Amino acid sequence: MLSSDPPDSDVLDQIQARGILRVATVEGPLTRIELPEGPAGFEYDLVNELAEVMGLEIRWQVYPTLAEARADTALGNAHLLAASWTPPQPRPEDLLLTVPYREAQYVIAYHADTGPRLRDLGQVAGAEVLIPAGLAWRRLLVDEPPFVAVEQPQSQAELLQRLAAQEVLYALVDTDNLVIAERTNPRLRTGPHLGAPLEKVWAVPRDGGERLWREVDSFLRFAELEGDLARLRHRHFQHLNRLDDYSRRAFRKRVDSRLARFREAFERAAAEYDFDWRFLAAVGYQESAWDPDARSKTGVRGLMMLTRATARELGVRNRTDPEESIDGGARYLRNLHGRVSPEAPEPDRTWMTLAAYNLGLGHLRDLQGLTAELGGDPNRWIDLRANLPKLMQPRWYEDLRYGYARGTEARAYVGNIRAYYDLLRWLYPTAAEAAERERPQTQAAPPPTQAPWPQVIVPGL
Repeated sequence: MLSSDPPDSDVLDQIQARGILRVATVEGPLTRIELPEGPAGFEYDLVNELAEVMGLEIRWQVYPTLAEARADTALGNAHLLAASWTPPQPRPEDLLLTVPYREAQYVIAYHADTGPRLRDLGQVAGAEVLIPAGLAWRRLLVDEPPFVAVEQPQSQAELLQRLAAQEVLYALVDTDNLVIAERTNPRLRTGPHLGAPLEKVWAVPRDGGERLWREVDSFLRFAELEGDLARLRHRHFQHLNRLDDYSRRAFRKRVDSRLARFREAFERAAAEYDFDWRFLAAVGYQESAWDPDARSKTGVRGLMMLTRATARELGVRNRTDPEESIDGGARYLRNLHGRVSPEAPEPDRTWMTLAAYNLGLGHLRDLQGLTAELGGDPNRWIDLRANLPKLMQPRWYEDLRYGYARGTEARAYVGNIRAYYDLLRWLYPTAAEAAERERPQTQAAPPPTQAPWPQVIVPGL
């Protein structure tokens, strides 16, 4: 318990009396991370929703390691452990665990320059594998590991930084953390999995915490039932394992269950603003998973996730009306496309338009200037894409007119839309595309007389 509370006091009574929820976590992109515009992270957003439901103020307690956060919560020095935690087996006796809210697949990560591709654990026999302290990794193996496990007082993100710098050979991390790190360190690689995925949970102190546990557990169950957890997962994780088997299945399921409702609206907007409807649908899926009621903490709403200011400028009265949102989003994309450098070739100009839709035109202009300064081509997406992470680094953004921007997210955003567009083109081919698929591979295709898509979008991306 907190030092001023009697040992037998109820944790929920303490919280309600003070109006404060003390939350133990560790620093990281999956939990809570400080950005120039304020804190962010999946756990951060989810805890904020819990606090809003309970009418509480949050006091974050950020610990150097997961083991310390877990121990302090068990002692009652924090009310809730929300730290992307997979508990050990048997279940701990000093904590009450909630229902799981996400799974974690643990893998051996390595650097591409350290040796041949890792396919199985036998390849790391006898080698040191660094493991964050507090990780329940032994649950993943039936037998003793072939490697030498070296626990470290560092987070997964910190170990991955060391791995990227080639200070170490191998680290045991979950795939979410690894794919985030791969966005800025493309030489990191995913090695063999260690067993089946483990479930992540929240936890509260067992001593006096049963009523709080019931409140928190009920919140997570309700959030899952109402789709709130799904929306948060989509916002934070959809761009990570881009189009892995799970993402493909989820996308195909939503094609069947949601897209038909909005296809005509996408087609009308595409005809009006000279786009391929499948391209607009791909943007809509990336923005909201085709959820017309989607909303973010910053006030962005609707199927195409328009800000209040943008909607007002476009004359969109109801952002949650799917037809208004799709029309407004398409009109905004066409407007941005007209303002992006006309000298940029296609499809580069379209990818730049998407980046501006995500970041804002000002940040795109900053990126182009920075790319030119560094010797790149400011009208080629490949050069702009390489420099997007610099918009998050003080060394670069402090001298830019519009300052900090989430460049790695914009890079993933454009890549995701390209991938979704490819899938939709495969699922809904034009007559010319369908005929081309059916043509025997040994028969040469005649040159097309007219492209089956607007000039702004090209195939085979």
